[in-house]
Amino acid sequence: MKKLIVLIIGCMFALTTWGQAKFTVPVPTDVQKYQTAVWQWHASYILMIYYAKSMGIPIEEAGSTVGRMALLTWSEETNFDQFVNGILRSFVVSTYKGEVEITSQSEESIELKVTGFYEPLESTLSIYSITPAELLLFYKAYVSVMAEAFGIKYNVQDTDDGMIVAISKN
Repeated sequence: MKKLIVLIIGCMFALTTWGQAKFTVPVPTDVQKYQTAVWQWHASYILMIYYAKSMGIPIEEAGSTVGRMALLTWSEETNFDQFVNGILRSFVVSTYKGEVEITSQSEESIELKVTGFYEPLESTLSIYSITPAELLLFYKAYVSVMAEAFGIKYNVQDTDDGMIVAISKN
C-alpha cells in the first residue's frame, strides 16, 4: 500500500512538472527596468539621427524638432531654477553608467561635468556610424530649443575629462 501511495504521489509530481509552462513573466528589478528604459530612450534618438542623416536632414534640425516636441511638456512659466533642475534630473537619469557633478554655480549660472554619458551607447553608435560628437550635436539642438524658449543660455561641449554643460540666464 505504501508503494502505491508513493507511486501515485510520484506520478502527480511528474505530471505537475510536465504541466509547467515553458515561459514565465519576468520580474526585473527597478534598476533593470530603469536601465532598459534609458537605453531605449537613447536608442530612439540614435535612430532619429541615423534616419535624419540618411534623408540628408541636418542633425541640428532633427534635434530641434525633438526639442520643440519636448517643449510642449514644460510649463510656459518655467523659470531658470526649474529648468536647471530639469536638466540636472535628465542628465542623472540618462547617465546611469557615469556621474554628474556640479563644478560651479551662482544665482545666474551653473556648470556641470558629466562623465560616462556615452559608455553604454558606444556599440550602438558605431553600428549606425554615428559619432559621440553627432549625438552631442543632436542633444544640444534639442535642449537649446527649450532653453531659448525660457530665455536661458545653454551650451555643452565634450572634453577629455567629460561633457561640460553650462547653463546661464541671458
